[in-house]
Amino acid sequence: VYQLLKNLVLELNSAPAEQNISTSLLMYEILIKTSGEAIRSRNESTVDNYINKTKKFINLNFDKKLTLKDISSYSNINEDYLNRIFKKNTGISVNEYLTEVRIDKAKMLLRNTDIPVIDISEMVGINSRQYFNQVFKKVAGISPNKFRKSFKVELF
Repeated sequence: VYQLLKNLVLELNSAPAEQNISTSLLMYEILIKTSGEAIRSRNESTVDNYINKTKKFINLNFDKKLTLKDISSYSNINEDYLNRIFKKNTGISVNEYLTEVRIDKAKMLLRNTDIPVIDISEMVGINSRQYFNQVFKKVAGISPNKFRKSFKVELF
């Protein structure tokens, strides 16, 4: 929508004879995009909206140092309330979801690359190798190195 508005302003600055059709088309496109978003958000409950917004933020920023405060600030609600509705609707806390996303990304990197484990831990937002190994083992049931080795054995 931002790009469309920018194009509309540029179009309005052009010669008047060229404005009519292209200006109208840009206005229609803006209306279609904004009305589609309005319909989608109306069909989604407020709680679902907060949860989806939280998941999206985590999926886009899992590689950074994130706190519940950062996540709740993005979703624009209280930390405790966010954690409560998130757990009620997903069965896990916001931090558990963040950990699952990080470990899933780490598994993908361990399966498909030869990047050292210490680098993978940093790439998924965990700066301590020891803590990464501990969390990975808790979630996956085996250490990152054993996970990588077992996968390579399965390939052959």
